[in-house]
Amino acid sequence: MSQTASITLSGNVATYGAGPEAGAPHFSRMYTPYIWFAQIADRNPDRVALTRPDGQLTYRELNDMTRAFARGLTRHGARHGEAIGVACGNRWELAPLFLAASAIGVSFTAFNPMLTAHELAYQIGELRPRLLLGEGHTTLEGLLDADDGQSIEPTGDEWGPLMVRFSSGTTGKPKAMVSSQRAQLENYRLMMAMLDMRAGDVHLVTGPLGHAALHAGLPQLLAGGTVTLMGRFDKACFWDDCAEHGATNALVVPTMLSGALDHPGEAPQLRRILSTAATLAPGLKQRFAERFPHVGLVEAYGASEFGYVSALMPDEQATHPRSVGRPLPGQDVAIFDDDGQPCQVDTVGTIHVRSPELITRHVGSVRPEPTPAESRGQGWLTSGDLGYFDEDGYLYISDRRADLIVSGGLNVYPAEVEAVLLEVAGTREAAVVGIPDSHWGHRVVAYVDSDADSDAMLALCAERLAKYKVPRAIHNVGPLPRTSSGKTSRMLARKMVEEGSFPV
Repeated sequence: MSQTASITLSGNVATYGAGPEAGAPHFSRMYTPYIWFAQIADRNPDRVALTRPDGQLTYRELNDMTRAFARGLTRHGARHGEAIGVACGNRWELAPLFLAASAIGVSFTAFNPMLTAHELAYQIGELRPRLLLGEGHTTLEGLLDADDGQSIEPTGDEWGPLMVRFSSGTTGKPKAMVSSQRAQLENYRLMMAMLDMRAGDVHLVTGPLGHAALHAGLPQLLAGGTVTLMGRFDKACFWDDCAEHGATNALVVPTMLSGALDHPGEAPQLRRILSTAATLAPGLKQRFAERFPHVGLVEAYGASEFGYVSALMPDEQATHPRSVGRPLPGQDVAIFDDDGQPCQVDTVGTIHVRSPELITRHVGSVRPEPTPAESRGQGWLTSGDLGYFDEDGYLYISDRRADLIVSGGLNVYPAEVEAVLLEVAGTREAAVVGIPDSHWGHRVVAYVDSDADSDAMLALCAERLAKYKVPRAIHNVGPLPRTSSGKTSRMLARKMVEEGSFPV
């Protein structure tokens, strides 16, 4: 390996990830998740595709419902290239609805059901969907009622938009990112490989379908297996659920795995488990390996901007326990310094990626400032995460963005929480940081200089923010530490916590 920490595992992925006009390899225009699913359904019509608490759906039935949703969307005015938004909680129908969006070429957004009304209104305003589906005016049942039974031909374009997801940047305002059908399909292919998904396998969905769990289950459908929906994760019976449903693979975040390991149960058919969203502590890996030696543990790193880019496979856990693995096939990963120059091995810098999975653009009012490496027009994209490569080509994450707090596998951006705290009269400064926590990974704690009562601040946070973003504690410590330029410094606040100057 060269001294520059950049590893390419396949061809000219920079132009490949940028789209056909940039010289990407030619594939069928109809290479979309729906087309792949429909081919599997045609070959295995009577195989069970979805198992849910109140019954099952075969591949034929799931495809029929997908086509019915596609016709309903069309009759309600959804057109190729436009956006639809879904705000209806945890519904199993989100799976065929997403496939219907792929079939007719509209972009799909399932809003996080944990959002407050204030947060949801903001995201709807940014997305400006042609059609908004919910529990009230236009419902999923209403789409099926609008089905006229006419045949419908798939019109989705592999390079057309398929999904708009929301993340947050350094401003704390969520930003909307568009992924193409091709990018999402490539992400599914990597999921299939990491979890060793096979026809006949059973994937246990561990979370609400409106969140990442939807896209953890769909690859199993494309592999010809069965997706079992739990509804919600219950650490006390996770292993029993695996055994009852014959689960062969599942996706978890570290807090799920930690909680489940505190409870008894066996999972005799479980073959692979994938952990993502935060790094796994070596001690947690050891606990898992000792209890389930027959199950391969995979730790993957990725981001909303570019999907999965690296994975530490089961046979690498013992030799590189703190790494997130080597780049996956098709992923070009490099570490750049603040001037856009490549970093040497073992030197921390900003992780940049070139990949078929890259988002195609941002929409809405929030657009991130490009880094020096991104500005060169060579196809690099970053989420802002910091990390480094070792001499063997293994990637390590130093920080999931400079100030990002990952609590229970969910991203909390300090600036968003601080903005709410500063709305309270009498609050002059606020710094929100993550305090290490053995269960949650980090818990959200706020330090303020304020004349206001902490109960008032907590009440406003509860009104404006999803529950997982609300600070577990608010400490009024007076004037906060500042940088040389006069800005409130979260880094210095964290340092004062570590030194014992600030309470935890």
